[in-house]
Amino acid sequence: MALYHFTWKNDKKPSSKTQIKAVEHASYIAREGKYKNQDDLDKTQMDNVITALDDSMDVLKGETVLLYRSPYGEITHSETGFAVEDNPSLDTIAIGLMVADKTLNHAPLVVNGSELFQAKCVVAAASARLPIQFQDDKLQQLFIKKKEDFYHERRDYREKGGKFIQPGTDIQQSDFESNGTGLSTLTTINSNDMFRLPQFHVGQDERQVRQGDPSELLLRDEDEELQLRASSRSNNSLRRGIYDTNCGRIRDYERGRHTRAERTARTIIANINENKEYVKAQSHVEYINREKAFEQKGGCVYKENKLPKWAKDSATSFFKAADRYSNRGARRYYEAEFALQNELTLEQNLEIVHRFIEENLADHYYAFAIHDKIGSMSDGTHNLHVHLMVSPRIIDDIEKKKERKRSHYFSYPLRENVKNPTEEARRTHGAPVDRRFSGSKFFIQQMRESYCDITNEILEKYNKKVRIDHRSLKEQAKIARMNGDDFLANILDRIPEEHISRMGILETKNPRVQKVLAYRKAKNAMQNLAFEAEMLRISMLEDERKEIANALTGDIQAIVESNEYLDSDNDSDSLIGNLRESFVDALDTYDKLRQYVISSDDAKELAELEYMTMPEREIYQEHKQLVEDIAHWNTFRENLSTPITDDKDELDAYESLLPALDERMDAMLAREEFLRKKMEERVIPTETKSQIQKLTNQILQENKHRRNDLKVAESALRTAMDALKQALFQETEDEKSMDSYSTRELYDILRKRYYGYKKEKERLTSHVADAKKKVISMKRAQKMAEDLYVGGAFKQLREERREYKKQESRLASAWEKYNQQEENIKQLQSLAGSDRDLLQEVSEKKRALALSYDELIKKNSELDAWKKRLDDGEEKLMTRISAPQAVEKIKAIALGIVRKNAPYKSRYEVLNAKLKYATDQKNKSGKQLQVVKDLVKKDPKNQMAYRVEKGKIPEDKTPLAPNPNDQPGIIAEALLGNGQYTPVVARSRDDDDKGMHKNWTLLSELAKEEEMSKNLYRMV
Repeated sequence: MALYHFTWKNDKKPSSKTQIKAVEHASYIAREGKYKNQDDLDKTQMDNVITALDDSMDVLKGETVLLYRSPYGEITHSETGFAVEDNPSLDTIAIGLMVADKTLNHAPLVVNGSELFQAKCVVAAASARLPIQFQDDKLQQLFIKKKEDFYHERRDYREKGGKFIQPGTDIQQSDFESNGTGLSTLTTINSNDMFRLPQFHVGQDERQVRQGDPSELLLRDEDEELQLRASSRSNNSLRRGIYDTNCGRIRDYERGRHTRAERTARTIIANINENKEYVKAQSHVEYINREKAFEQKGGCVYKENKLPKWAKDSATSFFKAADRYSNRGARRYYEAEFALQNELTLEQNLEIVHRFIEENLADHYYAFAIHDKIGSMSDGTHNLHVHLMVSPRIIDDIEKKKERKRSHYFSYPLRENVKNPTEEARRTHGAPVDRRFSGSKFFIQQMRESYCDITNEILEKYNKKVRIDHRSLKEQAKIARMNGDDFLANILDRIPEEHISRMGILETKNPRVQKVLAYRKAKNAMQNLAFEAEMLRISMLEDERKEIANALTGDIQAIVESNEYLDSDNDSDSLIGNLRESFVDALDTYDKLRQYVISSDDAKELAELEYMTMPEREIYQEHKQLVEDIAHWNTFRENLSTPITDDKDELDAYESLLPALDERMDAMLAREEFLRKKMEERVIPTETKSQIQKLTNQILQENKHRRNDLKVAESALRTAMDALKQALFQETEDEKSMDSYSTRELYDILRKRYYGYKKEKERLTSHVADAKKKVISMKRAQKMAEDLYVGGAFKQLREERREYKKQESRLASAWEKYNQQEENIKQLQSLAGSDRDLLQEVSEKKRALALSYDELIKKNSELDAWKKRLDDGEEKLMTRISAPQAVEKIKAIALGIVRKNAPYKSRYEVLNAKLKYATDQKNKSGKQLQVVKDLVKKDPKNQMAYRVEKGKIPEDKTPLAPNPNDQPGIIAEALLGNGQYTPVVARSRDDDDKGMHKNWTLLSELAKEEEMSKNLYRMV
C-alpha cells in the first residue's frame, strides 16, 4: 500500500533526553555486531522456555496463561513450560527459575532457547543464589563455577575490610513487595497494574545475539556485560558486575535479588492457587500466533553509505569516531526514518532514497539501511522503511579537496570571526555544522514535502496509480469533500489510532489492543459499505449511459450506411458538406473520449493489478485471456459450417479439424478451472483490500472529468447528427410524402436511387475484394500449419522450386537456341562447298557450338541433381508431418490460424451479403428506371400522374420488397407488372391547362383496356 511516514530524530532518547551513542545506533540499524540477529531476537525469545524432563507437571496442567509482566520482561506458562520473554532482565529470569522450581517439584530444570538465554539463566541463578539444579551437565557445571566465583569475591572483599549493606530506597522494588496483591486474575491484565521491578536489567544496549557455546557467551559477554553499571567515581578494583561501590561500602544485590525472586515466585504461585477455578483454557493458537508474528518479521534487506576513506566503508567506524572526537553535547548524528512503498521493487525504492539524499543531504556523510517487517497488528502487510543516519557536519570545500583526519573532522569548527582563515587552520579544525538541523521546523517540513514529491514522481515513473500525501487526515478529507469525492472524505474523516507499544500489541487481552482491533474492524466495515454503495451508484450511472450510447450508435450507423449519406455532397463549401464535416469531427471526438473513459469494473481491475505480485499478475492475465479465448472459440464453433466447395482436400481438412477443436476446448476449460482455483486461494490482507478500494476510487475520480467531457461530446454529436440528418433526409421524406408523382418526378427519384446503388455496389466490390484476400480457407490453413510445424521448410522448398522452374525454362530456351545454331551451321556447310573462308567459319562455329553443348549438358546435370534434392526434401517433410504426433500438432496450429482468421472471414461474409443486397437493389432499380424511362418517351409533356391508394398496400416479406411508406418504389413495382402492387396504384392524365388530374384509374383496369385496344388494332 502507498504509505506516508516521515520522522526526523536527533541523537537523544525522547524519554530521558540522554545521548545515544552514534556507533551503537549505527550498528543497530545496520544489524551489525551484537545486533546482527536483532530481527530474530523476539522469535528466539519466544522459544526461551524453562521446563523439566519428568511428568510432574504444575497446577496449570499445560494451559496458556500470562503469569507475570513488567517493563523488563514477562513470564508466560504454556504446554511447553515457562516462557521468559520480551528481553527479560536478570531479575525476571530469576523469578521464572524460582516459579519453575517450585511448581515442578524441585526437579532439575531444562532450559530451552538461545545460548544467550541459557547463559543469562546461569548468571541469574548464581547471582541470586537460587537453590536450583540444571538438567544439562554443562550448564550445571557453569552454575557451580559461577557461584564459587561470587563466593570468593565476597570473601576477598570482607577480608579486605569491606562491608555489605542492603540496597537503598533509590532502587525501585516490585509490586509484590509494595502491595503484595499480585495479579487479580490470570487471564486478564491491566496495563496500569504492571509490576515495577528495579531498573536493574539487561536493556537493549546489553543484548547479545551472537550464537555459539553458552560457556563462551558466559565468559566473554555475560561476565562483563551483565553487570550493574558502577559510578564513574569508584576506584574499587573489584569487577563492577556484582557490586555498586560507594565510599568503601557496597550494596548487596545478590541477597536482594534472591529475596525478590523468592517472594515474587511465592506470590505468583499463591495467585495461581487462589484463581485456579477461574482459569480459562485459552486457545494455544493465541500463543502460536505470537510466534508467527515474530517469525514473519523481516529484517535489514539493504545497506549503503557515503563515508570518508578513513572509515573504510564502515558506518560503525565513522560513528565510533563521532562518539570519540565530538565535543561534549555536540550532535553525533540525525536520523530520518521514512516509509518506502510495497508497490515498488527494492531497486525502485532505492531511487526514492537516493533522490531524497541528493536533494536534501548531498553534502553530508551518511549511512542508511532498509528494513522490511510485518507489523504484529498489520494483517500480514509489509512495513518497508529506511533508517537514514546523517552526520550534521557539512562536507565543505576543504573536505572535498582533501579529507580531514578523523580526529579533526569532529572537532570544534573554526570560529567564523577569525580573520583570514588559512586552509591549514580550517583543515585542523572540525567540519562546519549544518544549522538547518538545529530544530528548524521549516526545514523538517521541507524535507517531508520533498520526500512526498519524490515518492509520487517515482510511483508515476513506474506507472503506479497510488500516491502519498503529507497533509493531515483532516486537511485531506476537507479537500476531498471540496472536490466532490465523498467516499474518500468519509473514510479520511476518522480518529487517528492510539499508538500501542510492542509489548502491548502481543497481548490480545489488553483492553487497549481490543479497542484498536474493534475500531479497525468497524472502520473496515464502514469503508466496505461505503465502497459498495459508491460502486453501485457508479454502476447505475454506467448502465444509463450505456443505453444512451447504444441508441446513439444505432442512429449513427443508420446515417453512415444510408444511400443519402453516401451520395451526399463532400464539398465543404456546400451546406451538406459543411454539416458532414461537423458531424465527422464530432464523431471523432466522441469516439476518442469513449476510449479514455474508465468503467468501474476496469478501475477495480487496474487497482487489483497494482497490488498483485508478478506471479499473481501472470496468473490473472493468463486466466483473463483464457476466458476470452474460450468465448471466442465457442462462438467460432457455433458458427462453423461445412465449406461450400467440391474440393475434397478442403472438406477433408474441415472434417479433420473438428476433433482437434473439441480437444483444444477441453484443454482450455481444464486450464481455466486450474487458474481460477489458484486465484481463489490468494489471500488478500485487510489493509490491502482497503488500499485497492481507495485506488479504485482514485482512478474513477481522476477519470471524472473524462466522463463529463464525454457527456458534452455526446450532446454535440447528437446536435450535429440531427442537423445532418434533417438536411440529408428532408428531400427523401418529401418525396415519400407526396400525394402523387408525375412521370418526370418518378424518373428523377428512381434515377437517383439507381446510381446510388450502383455507387454502393462499386464501393462494396472493392472492399469485398480486399477482405477476401485476408480470408484463409481450411485447406490453406492446413498448408500454413504444416509449414509452421517444420519451421518454414515448405515455404523455402516452394521458393526453391520456383527458382528451379525459372532455371529449367532458361535451359530449355538455351537448348532451342543451340538447336537453331546447329541447323544454321548445317545450312552454311552445304553452301560452303570448297570455299575455304566459309569452311573456316563453319569450323569455328562448330567449335563454339561444341563448347556450348558441354555447358548445356553440365546445366542439365545440375538441374537433375537439384530436382532430386528438392524431391528428397519434400519426401522427408511429408514423412515428418505424417507422424501421429505431428498430425495432432498441425491440426492444433491450423485451428489457431482459422480461429484468428475468423474476424476477417466474418467481415468478408458481412461485406459480401451487403454487396449482394446492393447488387440486387441496383438490378431491380435499373429495371424500374427503364420502364419509367419508356413512359417518359410516351409522355413528353409530363401529363401523366401516379399515386398509391391508401389502406390497400399488401404485406410483402420478400427481401427486395419496397417499404410500405415508399410510394415511388411501390409505383415502380406496379409499372413493372408486379401483380401484388398493380391493384393499389392509380394513374391519371392532366385534362386541362391548370395541371389538375382527374379520372384516376387503377393500373390493373387500365392494363385491361390497353390489352383490349391492342387486340382491336390486330384485328384491323
